[in-house]
Amino acid sequence: MNKIDMVPVRQNSKVQSLLYQYGTVALLVTIVFRFTEFE
Repeated sequence: MNKIDMVPVRQNSKVQSLLYQYGTVALLVTIVFRFTEFE
């Protein structure tokens, strides 16, 4: 971890959490969508 990356964490904590949640949901949706396609 670089110091430069650690500094903006306080300001972008909300943005990073939203992106992390969106990425997790997108991944789950993709997996479910693939299972649906196979069935």
